[in-house]
Amino acid sequence: MQENERLRKAAELLDQENKVLLNELKQRLAAAAATGNSSILISTCPPQHPPHPNPRPTRKPRIFELSSAVF
Repeated sequence: MQENERLRKAAELLDQENKVLLNELKQRLAAAAATGNSSILISTCPPQHPPHPNPRPTRKPRIFELSSAVF
């Protein structure tokens, strides 16, 4: 139950961060369209929000073996 709550909170933080990034991208694209500058590079503008305070830890991917049983 605690793990589910922890994961829910992490998902909420990621969702919030994604919404901020999407809005930032939309603003940059709208500004580029308004100026007629279609060659603007998105990466040239610094982010308008601070980095996430607790980045996700990197984990090794789990590898599961499938049994050769016939279903």
